[in-house]
Amino acid sequence: MEMREGSTDKLSKILEALRVFPLSTECWGMLGAYYRREVSQGRTKECSLEAMKCYDIAIECGIKLNPTWKNKREDLSWGEIENRPYLRSLSGRAIALYDIGRTEEAIKQAKSLLRLNPSDNQGTRKLLVSWYLETENTEGCANLLRKYSDCIDTNLAYADVLLQFLLWKKDDAVEEDVKKALFVAIGKNTFVPDLIASTNIEEVKYESISPGSIREAKSYVDYSRRLWKKHFKAVQWITKQRNDGGNVPREMDLIKLLQSGATFQIHCNHTNLDGGDPKDVPLIGTKKRKRCVGRACEDFIWPRQLNQQHKESADIFVHHNIIRDEKVIGENSNGWPYWRKMKYADIKEVPFWNILLQFCDDDIGGNDSESESEDEEEIARQPKKKAGITNLNCLECGEKGKLCALCNEGATFFCSESCMNDKLVESGLDPEPLFFDLNSDTLKISASDECKIEHLDIDEALSIAADHMPNLKGIQIWIDQTFILSQDSFSFSFEIESNDRLQLSSLAFATIL
Repeated sequence: MEMREGSTDKLSKILEALRVFPLSTECWGMLGAYYRREVSQGRTKECSLEAMKCYDIAIECGIKLNPTWKNKREDLSWGEIENRPYLRSLSGRAIALYDIGRTEEAIKQAKSLLRLNPSDNQGTRKLLVSWYLETENTEGCANLLRKYSDCIDTNLAYADVLLQFLLWKKDDAVEEDVKKALFVAIGKNTFVPDLIASTNIEEVKYESISPGSIREAKSYVDYSRRLWKKHFKAVQWITKQRNDGGNVPREMDLIKLLQSGATFQIHCNHTNLDGGDPKDVPLIGTKKRKRCVGRACEDFIWPRQLNQQHKESADIFVHHNIIRDEKVIGENSNGWPYWRKMKYADIKEVPFWNILLQFCDDDIGGNDSESESEDEEEIARQPKKKAGITNLNCLECGEKGKLCALCNEGATFFCSESCMNDKLVESGLDPEPLFFDLNSDTLKISASDECKIEHLDIDEALSIAADHMPNLKGIQIWIDQTFILSQDSFSFSFEIESNDRLQLSSLAFATIL
């Protein structure tokens, strides 16, 4: 199974295995797949007929070895490894039936397979939903989409677009329903509509496909070309939805789209955050934290400019959400996509932005239930900056402060360590305070168990660093357990915010980011 497709040794290995055990359901099924996928070379119907013979033998072998399967109608779990060759053969037979034009029989076979394996680890629903639409069985398609409504992917989303279109033409739906379905489908894969309308559809085979990628779109359109060719009026309708009000939305409307988390393409000139690495290729972008690919990775960053309200003509920041199986634009060391920067004047086109803008407030089919965007909520919950820090001059000599000391009386500023030590000893404050250099590129705070400070306010330090450390690139904080352990029972306190000795709110680091 793991041998590369087209390998000259593959067929000999299959036949060798059949000589060892002629009743092998696995091997007969693999031989059927070999005919259907690797021999066809433009002879799909002939090879699918040969594949059918192999699948029939595979199914017969499976029943001979497991007689209880003969009339079984449900619960042949994919989780049981021994069941898989039989289930794979049933799936292959359904596809072969479709390839030779016996679509109704293919539908019957697929429905039977879904009864046996309702969790559908094989993706049979993706085939069946297209076959229903090809035969204009809108009721069967609607029931299937309803059954798997909690796992809608690109195949099912675009099937729903066509379903709603067919229902609209029968006066069983309205055009608004079709537009809503298209909005959801574009969110699953933004490349599909253009490929559907193309006159040159590629025949593709990929070893791996990532959700939302161009590979997924090409693979889907390649397989479903027969379906969309039959319903060409639906393709014409989709094409007419593209930018009927212009190529690019107004600037603030674009910002609204990016903040909503809607998934879409942006054709533009863009650079990295430093203004280098210019590119003129489409982005799949968002400014919504929850929708940023790789947001849980250690190296994920959140540009501090996004914490401010966007002003017209200012830089526009977009997180590039292209998937790993494509060539990533501006990838970091781990291969994850990251932030790109552009001006509104550099944007050439935002395909289908009218539909995106029409429904982005509802976020139909999205995972967010909050009425306010996640990013706005995070900003609203961020720790408030300490009031009164307006004088950064040295507390001892009045020169410009270069060091910030964290004392029991709050943050104080000094031009040098000598001034800091002289003043603190003189005033009776901490003789060895925690302090950090405002010119450094790293915020370093190391609170040992010998530290004299009674209340360690990390929130205040982060706020000061965000405002007064222009070279800041990293944070290094080490806190002894005595600042976190509760004083009464000496047990670990998970409620850090309520701890008497430490002020570190859960979102304090958002101030820096």
